[in-house]
Amino acid sequence: MTTPDWRDGQPLEEDLPVVLGLIADSPNQPRRARLLDAAGEERARLSGLLTWEEGEGWVRLVADQGDGLSASLTIPLDPDARCAIEPDGTMTCTLPSGATWITTPLPGARDS
Repeated sequence: MTTPDWRDGQPLEEDLPVVLGLIADSPNQPRRARLLDAAGEERARLSGLLTWEEGEGWVRLVADQGDGLSASLTIPLDPDARCAIEPDGTMTCTLPSGATWITTPLPGARDS
């Protein structure tokens, strides 16, 4: 299997640490994070500047609105998670259970 080329408009398959690294490396990029269960039903959604913190066996995505409000999603760190990055910056990770979390860039980055 060859790595998809961005010119083909196909997503790039990446490991979970790469996806988390992209979030960490772009702290000024507002994003929307969605959590879907194995049936595809949305269970949570948050928007803002995403940061992440890691514990033993989990990662927590925290969205800060910049006005003192924040919300978080806690996701199990699973080495078998399948992740992909779309050309538009959308990142999707699917856990072995079938649950999925998706981050999408939002317009209006605060700083470069």
